[in-house]
Amino acid sequence: MDMDDAEILQKGDLRLAARSMEEGLIQLSLSSHWTRLIGFKVTAYLYGDLLIDTGFAHVRKLICSYLAAHPIRAICCTHNHEDHSGNCGALARQHHCPVYLFNHSQRWSEGVGRLARYRRIWWGRPEDCEIEEMPATIQTQETKLRVIPVPGHSQTQVAFFAEQSGLLFVGDLYITGGLTAVMRHENPFQSIASLRRVAALKPRRMFNGHGLVMDQPAGPLREKADRLEQAAARVLRYHQQGWSEKHIMGQIFSKGVGKDWFLRWLTQGEFCRLNFVRACLAHGSAGADSR
Repeated sequence: MDMDDAEILQKGDLRLAARSMEEGLIQLSLSSHWTRLIGFKVTAYLYGDLLIDTGFAHVRKLICSYLAAHPIRAICCTHNHEDHSGNCGALARQHHCPVYLFNHSQRWSEGVGRLARYRRIWWGRPEDCEIEEMPATIQTQETKLRVIPVPGHSQTQVAFFAEQSGLLFVGDLYITGGLTAVMRHENPFQSIASLRRVAALKPRRMFNGHGLVMDQPAGPLREKADRLEQAAARVLRYHQQGWSEKHIMGQIFSKGVGKDWFLRWLTQGEFCRLNFVRACLAHGSAGADSR
């Protein structure tokens, strides 16, 4: 984001940058000193009178202050990880509106119920609030979104598709085009199917939960699915040949060893490349069923 054309709110090292992306759509870029240090901001989106994600708890005062003057009829979470759902309660009370989450019975799973230390430091604890199950379509006075379940990164994850405008909001389904470290609970085979599911929509423009904006993303979404599928197949093949998990990881990920070591140390192994190998092995035999 070019900060020259963004409205900035700042409190200490916390920052909110609001930028109009196109008519009726505002991107809220949320960051702290620590997240800027590693280049990992979080984004929420105000689309008409509907809010997609709410950011992390540390920026609660900033996002509530900015959105106070904007009418919000509903809050929709792409998924329930604390960097995306951290301010649902405060904003729901402020705007007297419902909060929707897919598969909401899993709300406190995937480490959210008992946050690891690094997650508390980076993002803060999400507060409890009343949650409603995500309907198949979200419709308010100004906005209509189709809800697309896209599990893999999270069992609560969905994408939102505005069929008339061609806009697609994918949360953490697509972060980069290459292979990346994953969290312990992830299912690569579900991610493959989810990527292809949204690619088939042929969206005009895609927004993820960490600042990525991509025009005509169907091709890159399919390419990402293909890369994951090929890598997962290699993991299973190497395992059948008797290779160790760490040896397999070295073959799948040939670069960035130092960065992965740092992430593994920082997160106590909750987020690392070895998890990708283990997830492929854990879900490989049931890969077709998990899609």
